[in-house]
Amino acid sequence: MRAGSFKISATPRKSAPELGEVLDIRQASDYLGISPDVLYKYAIEGFVPAFKLSNRWRFRRARLEEWLDNQRKLNADLMNESRVMESSQKLSTLPTTKLGLPSQKLGDLIRSVKNGLPFDVLEALSAEIGVTISELGANIGVPSRTLARRKVTGKLSVGESEHVVRLANLFQKARMLFNGDVSKAQRWMRLPKKALGGESPLEFSSTELGAREVENLIGRLEHGVFS
Repeated sequence: MRAGSFKISATPRKSAPELGEVLDIRQASDYLGISPDVLYKYAIEGFVPAFKLSNRWRFRRARLEEWLDNQRKLNADLMNESRVMESSQKLSTLPTTKLGLPSQKLGDLIRSVKNGLPFDVLEALSAEIGVTISELGANIGVPSRTLARRKVTGKLSVGESEHVVRLANLFQKARMLFNGDVSKAQRWMRLPKKALGGESPLEFSSTELGAREVENLIGRLEHGVFS
């Protein structure tokens, strides 16, 4: 059983006061919100903390609560790792020298995003897209005062770095849409689009869902679907 693959219920089915300290397999499975057969398999594989009493599996409630907390943390870490990996894979297709990144190796890019991209990358992307630092900061959700602090420290946060990667990926796709013509791509990113509810691709891409819709729009345009 791979760590982190267990699906955690929002809350256990039974509250703690209703249960004793030591649970049998039926009580524990009900508490975890999984079937007794699955819990039995987990116990045999050592995936869940359990012990045998009179040749029957037993579970300490306190250990199960601790295990649930750890699984939630693992799942959250895996989701964050997945987002960083996806963003870095997209960034690996970009002309990284223009963005001020050290290399195009995926591992290096992932570490760069996790550590927080240099502020220089934001400045380079601003010049590449043809917008001011303030406009770009507004797009990635960074107020002017925070931008000023980031410039002093010379580094973006992980979340801000992911936003930068997302926007850089979109601009690269826009460039490809216009056969590498930077000025046309810049203009397209800034002009309102009916398909985006009257917002520009730059404005619409301020959220992950919006950025995905902009990607979809670019894909439709590439295939001659003018919507």
